[in-house]
Parts: sequence; C-alpha cells; structure tokens
Amino acid sequence: MADWHLPEQHWDAICRDIPRFRSAHYGHNPHIGEILVWCNVTQGERAFSPLVRMLREDNKSMAECVVARAGVFHGPLHTPRRLLRLRLDRYACLLSQACDLQRPLDIDIDEIAATPATSMSQVFQGPTPLP
Repeated sequence: MADWHLPEQHWDAICRDIPRFRSAHYGHNPHIGEILVWCNVTQGERAFSPLVRMLREDNKSMAECVVARAGVFHGPLHTPRRLLRLRLDRYACLLSQACDLQRPLDIDIDEIAATPATSMSQVFQGPTPLP
C-alpha cells in the first residue's frame, strides 16, 4: 500500500451517479478517496498516508486542506457522502483482501460502482456487512 494510488477512472466510477457530489461543497477530489481507502485498508491515520506525505513536500497547505476534507467523512454521514463512503469502504475491503492474499491490487470497479445511487434505503440504514 506504500506505492498504491487510486486510479482516476476508479474515482470517477465510484462517484458516478451520486447526486450533488460533484459540487465543490462536497469536495470532489480523488485525493480524498485515496486517503480514505488507504486509511481503511491500513487502519492508519490520514496525516500519515503516503499521498499526504507527498503533498506536504510539494504544498503543505494543499495537504492540510485534503486531510481536513477527508475528515468530513468520519462520523455520521448523510446522502450523498454516505453512499460515497459505502462505495469507498467496499473498495477498501476488496483491496484489503487482495493484500492479504498477496494478489495484484486490481479491483473490479464495476462491482463498486454498481451500488445504486437511486436506492437510498441502504444509505440511510448504514453500511452493509462485507463478506
């Protein structure tokens, strides 16, 4: 996970069809997704993710901004952030399994993006247990 990065096309697929998420208010930024997935897989702190460390070297204020925006996804969430978090958590689960099995970190993004944005009952009920 030290060299892992969230592919841009995966971030776009994860965010697809999430209502209102692409607005600046929700911080549509692939760095946020990468940090959240990395933290979930490694159980590490946002500030210690490889991406944040790299951003700090280039632009400390950008690193702090991304860490702060990622912090919005902790605690109680409401749609659309909750749906995004469900998708990111599912992605992280599959990535963790690949790490544990020492397999390539190739995730089937179609499975992740299939979490429907129009069926919000699971979003309001909370995360679905993962296999």
